[in-house]
Amino acid sequence: MGERLTASDVKKIEEEIEYRRLVERKRILNDVKEARAQGDLSENFEYYAAKKEKNRNDGRIRYLEKMLKYATIVDDTSKDDEVGMNNTVDVYFEDDDETETYKLVTSIRGDSMHNYISIESPIGKAIMGHKVGWLPLYAGIAGGADVILLPEIPYDIDKIAKTLDNRIANGKKFSILAVAEGALSKEEAAMKKKDFKKARAEMKYPSIVYRLADELASRVDNEIRVCVPGHFQRGGSPCAYDRVLSTRFGAAAAMLIREKNYGNMVGLVNGKIVPVPLSEVAGKLKTVPVDCEEILAAREIGISFGD
Repeated sequence: MGERLTASDVKKIEEEIEYRRLVERKRILNDVKEARAQGDLSENFEYYAAKKEKNRNDGRIRYLEKMLKYATIVDDTSKDDEVGMNNTVDVYFEDDDETETYKLVTSIRGDSMHNYISIESPIGKAIMGHKVGWLPLYAGIAGGADVILLPEIPYDIDKIAKTLDNRIANGKKFSILAVAEGALSKEEAAMKKKDFKKARAEMKYPSIVYRLADELASRVDNEIRVCVPGHFQRGGSPCAYDRVLSTRFGAAAAMLIREKNYGNMVGLVNGKIVPVPLSEVAGKLKTVPVDCEEILAAREIGISFGD
């Protein structure tokens, strides 16, 4: 697991383990005993419900013990000039023209309803200068982009310009670039994190795509236009597949609630809807592997990644 925990997190986990062992387990075992005393177990709902609760409690204890065993203890303070643990930050969302206030905490204290964001979550990582490129990768391939720029693959501005020039020479009248918010140049990738954050903070452009447009304008003959998809990208009409898939997700989630199987999300794995423990996904950052099937397929059909 490798969770990052503070000393106070460890104390709370130890207290929960003790409570579940000394109080909850005793109560549940008593419920199992009483249900078994009712006789025939083949149709004894109370017995099976009590057994399921016992398994959940034991599973939670094992999970917490494993978390402590492999945890990395981190300081719950931060430097005055850096965004870190327990800091409250204001994040401006350009597309929505709104500002949200977040507090950075460890994964187990994450609570999106109160804007407590895990330091391991995508937005937590983004605040600290990291982003992932799954959305622009898929949007770029699906939208027919000729160049896709991702945080995981630092770009060379001259190679991008060469790609665009080659398309012009081959009679192509326009090119589409899909640019992730966290895209960065090879020069930026070589910077120390502190220097990179400072450079981005001092950047005169509202986002990286505007800087990229300005840099390309002096290198290629085509007119450069910037389009930020924003709400259009998130609010498209669902296709038939979307409707069927969302119905399957909703039905599976409702079944989990009916069974009181909490602490899970539903996911699509090998074509099947399966429950996935939130502990396995919450606060985890899944970057795009540079040799993943999607990137290899995109390169095969001529899409450039600026490298």
